[in-house]
Amino acid sequence: MVNTEENGKEVKRREKKDENLKNFFGLFFVQHTIEELPVELFMHQMQHLFVESNGLQLESSTPLIQITAEYGWQGLLTYEKAKTTLQGAIFDDDSNAVYLTNNPNIIIKVDWDSKNSDLCVYLTEEGYRNNKFVEIYQTPSNEKSITLWSTPKEVIGIPCYMKCSCNDLEYPVHHDNIIVSIYDKVNSTSISVLGIINPKFPMQRK
Repeated sequence: MVNTEENGKEVKRREKKDENLKNFFGLFFVQHTIEELPVELFMHQMQHLFVESNGLQLESSTPLIQITAEYGWQGLLTYEKAKTTLQGAIFDDDSNAVYLTNNPNIIIKVDWDSKNSDLCVYLTEEGYRNNKFVEIYQTPSNEKSITLWSTPKEVIGIPCYMKCSCNDLEYPVHHDNIIVSIYDKVNSTSISVLGIINPKFPMQRK
């Protein structure tokens, strides 16, 4: 992944199937972008940019239906029905969203605010300090988007450092083919982008 130490900057990652790359590089094309980086400050900002390499050891891979069942979710629910059915969930009437927080490392968000559904999982500050990484995706497509925050973003009052989403899912959304995976990050290496393009600068993060 690409990361930044610059406060307030987002790193966005997209993963999707690309048939043109399939035969040469595997099934997925991964793109990393940093939003709103001023051109006039580009060289200054580059000293804060790093390419991070992490090994991931799978801790758990759980169908969403098993997680939502812990809250009493059965079958297809509207937002109004979810409010009277689910136990221990947090509801946001402004966005028609429900937040599931039983696992202190993650927050799962389910929404009903448009013609399609977006499912998100956030990595909390506790999960970040526990060196976790999290994904949510719908099988078999496995397409997802990931956003990393250099400064934590509050979600229902809880600081979070990343969000993984599978977006624009058509109703009805069945939880049995949605997977939430939690990983431990291991063998982390961080290389300076400036060091890659200019040998006068150190490659490794100090």
